[in-house]
Amino acid sequence: MLKKVRRRIVEKFYFFVFARYYKRLLEAGGEKGVAVIPFRCTGKTTSLVKYAKKYGYAVIVPDMRLAWHLKKQFGYGYIYSIEQYRPEVCSKCVFDTGVDVDKLMWMHGSHVVTGFRY
Repeated sequence: MLKKVRRRIVEKFYFFVFARYYKRLLEAGGEKGVAVIPFRCTGKTTSLVKYAKKYGYAVIVPDMRLAWHLKKQFGYGYIYSIEQYRPEVCSKCVFDTGVDVDKLMWMHGSHVVTGFRY
C-alpha cells in the first residue's frame, strides 16, 4: 500500500515537472518555429492543448477518434486530425506526437507553429 502511494506521489511530481518543462519548450518552439522531441506518457498533449487554447491555435493529432476525445475532454473546438485540418478554419496550428510532420509541412507549411514528435 505504501509503495503505491509513494509511486503516485512520484508520478504526480514528474507530471508537474514535465508540464512546466513542456510549457517552456512550446514557448521557445513558438518563437523559433521548431519541433521539440520529448519522452512518452508525460503530459505532452495536455500541455499542447493548453498552449493552443492560450494563443488560439488549432491542434493537429494523428486520428479522428483522438481529436473527438480531446475536444470533449478540454472543451476546445479547434482540435483536428491531419485529414480534417484546413487552414481556412484556423490559420495557425500545432501538432502532437504521431502526426506525419513531413506531410503536415507539405500540406500546410506556413501555418505550422510548433509541436511534439518522437
